[in-house]
Amino acid sequence: MRDQQREFSRKGGEFQDDLSTRKNEEIGKVQRYLLEEIRTYSGAQGFDLVLGEGVFYNKPQLDITAQVLEVLNPSRKLADRSCQARGSTGKAPGAK
Repeated sequence: MRDQQREFSRKGGEFQDDLSTRKNEEIGKVQRYLLEEIRTYSGAQGFDLVLGEGVFYNKPQLDITAQVLEVLNPSRKLADRSCQARGSTGKAPGAK
């Protein structure tokens, strides 16, 4: 009897895991669909930025990811510190 209870409990747990996985897959599909629709609509309407729980859409001109990553890049910071210690800016003449 205990073996049957354990087996039943194990199968119930497996079922819950499968159900949870399937639910998350379906929610992911809906989220991806909605995000694509928001992006399409926003671009067509000429919006600059659409916010929700994060950024849903932005014009490429507003994307500062590359600039932020450059500032956060550890090797870049080390090079800048080294140049500052020597009194150099590390930038080419005329560069901003």
